[in-house]
Amino acid sequence: MTIGYINLSAQAVAAEQRGDFAEAAKLWAAANALANGKNVYWSDERADFCRKADKRAHISTGEAFTHE
Repeated sequence: MTIGYINLSAQAVAAEQRGDFAEAAKLWAAANALANGKNVYWSDERADFCRKADKRAHISTGEAFTHE
């Protein structure tokens, strides 16, 4: 695990905790580029989760339609 991965993943976790899933998805994707081993799978799954959470948030507020 590199210091870059640790730093980016910590920022991604903080973004998730404050509900900024769009930013968290970007940070997890950046962390994925520096990941190795199990962290490759983990960071990819977290980025995907955050993208979906961001989309759900926009749908629930009426900013997007479910078919988009």
